[in-house]
Amino acid sequence: MNIRPIGNLGIVTLAGALAAGCVTTPADNPAVSQAQRAYNSAVNDAQIVEAAPFALREAEDALRTAERLAAAGAEQDDIDHHGYIAEQRVAIARELAELEASETEIMRAEGERQQILLEARTQDMQRATELAEQQRERAEEQARAADMARLEAEQARDEA
Repeated sequence: MNIRPIGNLGIVTLAGALAAGCVTTPADNPAVSQAQRAYNSAVNDAQIVEAAPFALREAEDALRTAERLAAAGAEQDDIDHHGYIAEQRVAIARELAELEASETEIMRAEGERQQILLEARTQDMQRATELAEQQRERAEEQARAADMARLEAEQARDEA
């Protein structure tokens, strides 16, 4: 029996081939690839990462499950199912981020609305104050004119 030991080069080559097989199998699966693209897009969006970390974690878990199933050669339906779940979790994360952005915009707009209302009330108050001041001045002027007319009438009566 003539058995030759496998050299270091043979072991490295075999390990590389096995590793390459594990790495490329999920990537070759369309469901996994599509879920991976959706997930990568979401995790590279800071708004989504901040607004929906839980949904992204669920997406990652489903994606990793799909990758493991694909690497293990599981049924395509199972792989597709977990890929679909990953994509749906990414979609939920995106919607949550959009919801948060919308709520932030609503709060900003409400603050702006309140500021405009405050400015309008302030202007109304200033106009009312100015009008009251003008009316007070007119009343004082009329009172002075009435006093003057009374004095003139008294003088005219005294002279007559």
